[in-house]
Amino acid sequence: MKLLKSFILFVAFATLTSCSGDDETPVFELTTENFTGTYAVTKLRGTNKTSTTASGQTVDISTESYEGDTFQLDLVLSTNGSFTYSGEYREVAVTTLNNGSAPVQETSIETENSSGTYTLDTLNRRVTFTDTNTGVINGIFEITSFTANTLVLSKEAEATDNQITTTEEITITFERQ
Repeated sequence: MKLLKSFILFVAFATLTSCSGDDETPVFELTTENFTGTYAVTKLRGTNKTSTTASGQTVDISTESYEGDTFQLDLVLSTNGSFTYSGEYREVAVTTLNNGSAPVQETSIETENSSGTYTLDTLNRRVTFTDTNTGVINGIFEITSFTANTLVLSKEAEATDNQITTTEEITITFERQ
């Protein structure tokens, strides 16, 4: 019995100590130096929901879902805190009104030509873009994924104008060039 117990302990110890970290992916630290560079957009998807409030009741007006493809669109992040976001892509948007009518699909070529400054918050994994043209890349984005080759940014924002509230959600995936 003593021999069996010793053998089991030996096997358990050997199993635990033989595991190596060779198969673990190295961590790519989120720093300004690592963050800067040129990125190509590979995926862009979002929704805009519009609602209003009357007599204390919120009423949904419409939902627009959109997705981009055929990207020729780059984000350049400089070490001095400036950025450019320029190029074109095709966007397919589907708008659904809350009145029961059929959804409307529109396809368009979108042109981006934005520039401005950015501030990286490595602790909270956020980046704030201040776009001089108030384009797509504007406001606070969560850094949902960051590796040596990939950057994924997402944003949720809400704006109210004359009792009409628009809620925007967008996710953009970039590949380092």
